[in-house]
Amino acid sequence: MGNWDYLTVDPVTRRLFIAHGPVVQVIDLDTGELSGQIGGLREAHAIVLDDAGEFGYITDGLADQVKVFDRRSLQMVASIPTGPAPRSLVIEAQSRLLFAICTGTETNFVKERPALPRSAGRRPKLARRIQLLVWQVCKK
Repeated sequence: MGNWDYLTVDPVTRRLFIAHGPVVQVIDLDTGELSGQIGGLREAHAIVLDDAGEFGYITDGLADQVKVFDRRSLQMVASIPTGPAPRSLVIEAQSRLLFAICTGTETNFVKERPALPRSAGRRPKLARRIQLLVWQVCKK
């Protein structure tokens, strides 16, 4: 299926998110069972979760994107273009900005805000809540 990569724990829902090749597996920490998975990725690396419990973010290295997923349904809701080979993510707590660390060689550090899907009337809430990837850091 692919390589294993970063792990992220949601202490509130007691779920473990594991990057595993083209998917992120979701494990119920109380039972140890696979409770779901997030697909639609080429190469999952890092997973971060927002503090509101609504969205999660996954670096998709081969796609040069960060994928946004709904934490309740585990469905993708948006894709954010990044520099080459995004590898790691962090949400800075005070500003609530999402930073993607890329391992490619592109020197364009700031991407414009992408258009988000308007499905289910959630576009304004999503854009307001995460301030979408205004910055990114890429290795020269």
